[in-house]
Amino acid sequence: EFICAAFRACKNNNLTDRAKALTKSEEEEVVAAAFEYLAKYDEENFFLLIRNFINTDSILVRTVLLRNLCRMSSQMARDLLQSMLNDNSEKMREKALASLIHFEFASIREILSDYLKHEKQQELVESCLSFYIANPMLESIYDLEKLQQEKRFGKLFKETQTVLTDMLTELEIANPEEIHKFLQEKKNLQQSEAEQEKEKQKKELKKLKTQVAWQSFSEKVSNVGSALAALKIVFVFMVVAGLIVFFITRSTNESMQTRTAQKTVPVAGRIQEFVLIVQKIDTNDGSIIGLNKDKEMIKALPRPGKKFILMQGDTIRLRALPFKKTPDGTLLVKTMAIMKK
Repeated sequence: EFICAAFRACKNNNLTDRAKALTKSEEEEVVAAAFEYLAKYDEENFFLLIRNFINTDSILVRTVLLRNLCRMSSQMARDLLQSMLNDNSEKMREKALASLIHFEFASIREILSDYLKHEKQQELVESCLSFYIANPMLESIYDLEKLQQEKRFGKLFKETQTVLTDMLTELEIANPEEIHKFLQEKKNLQQSEAEQEKEKQKKELKKLKTQVAWQSFSEKVSNVGSALAALKIVFVFMVVAGLIVFFITRSTNESMQTRTAQKTVPVAGRIQEFVLIVQKIDTNDGSIIGLNKDKEMIKALPRPGKKFILMQGDTIRLRALPFKKTPDGTLLVKTMAIMKK
């Protein structure tokens, strides 16, 4: 009691280290007081340490955490509230409902709706429904409409829906026509979603049937052992025959290419000047084919990284090195430099 009183009386952060150490205490009152202190003066360590206490059996500690998280992290507070509402301990669920005053109703309405589906204690259900009545919302009407399908407290949900409807009308939040229209729209939406889900399940079932049919087909094929073996032999034979034809054809082509290449005659020449009249421009390798004064066909390759900027009929003067002559008598030369005309 002295330690708890000291934490509550302290007006500065001088006891943060002591508070962190005392979160390991076996006394729940001390742990709760330590967390109260850390929430006020050391939020960083508060968030680091609470993960070990989110599911503690201590109602006091979880209530302290819940109250402070409502101020510090709304999402974590909702998660903790949901875990407390789902706890097996009736007292824990009762304490969670008592903490609803720290929340904005709209932010936890869906959590409460899910909770009411499985709560078995009527006193707790009535306590939760009183929070609905204290915070009248049009959306709650639809929640209670769906909850009436639960046989255990269907009548109680219907009575609460009636009270809530009267309150919405009296407070001029919505008139009966608007409430009816809202419920109808929600039901239509739910029906549409149900149909979409049904259609999705049909497609999955159809896909499953196709897989089963294919599996059955495979099993039938596997039973035809001799026929399948024969097919395998034929397939292997066709593959082998195809490979033989491929290699024979390839060998023939390579032989022809070799014979053609052998007809190209290397030329041992020296760098000399050529004056050419352009006959053709090869866009593939950037070369030009032209005639010299002796009407000899010359193919000039451009310098590496360069290209000729010419047109058919232009005259060009260049220094080049002859290096090869093709079977048709064309002399191939490598351009060294382009001279002025």
